[in-house]
Amino acid sequence: MTTQQIALVKSTWSEMIVLEQDPGIYFYDKLFSIDPSLKALFRIDMTEQARKFIEMITYVTFKLDRFDEVLQDAIDLGKRHHQYNVPTGAYKTVLVALIATLKENLHDEWNDDAESAWKLAYGKLTHAMITGNKD
Repeated sequence: MTTQQIALVKSTWSEMIVLEQDPGIYFYDKLFSIDPSLKALFRIDMTEQARKFIEMITYVTFKLDRFDEVLQDAIDLGKRHHQYNVPTGAYKTVLVALIATLKENLHDEWNDDAESAWKLAYGKLTHAMITGNKD
């Protein structure tokens, strides 16, 4: 990822986490509307799950320029997803829900450059997670 792409991901995420509506709840609502079968994978309160999702995305987003520092965490997250029986195909569905969440909440701040940057960032994260998911 270029420095500009990383800055774009960081700036758009900074806008997301200060929205009045909880972006984590919005994301999971979107995810389950796309694939309701994924809801069965979650055994904890969705408010808690949404909080964890926001924390994880925030953590990775602000370390994109030092991704090697979070690489093992991403692999470990993939291992946990494997234990939870998360199908590898769900990562694509999550991407669709994440992009929709960003686009629908950021309005004028969202554009093709932002979408491309987010897809690259998500690709880095999921590559590491899928590596862990296969272990």
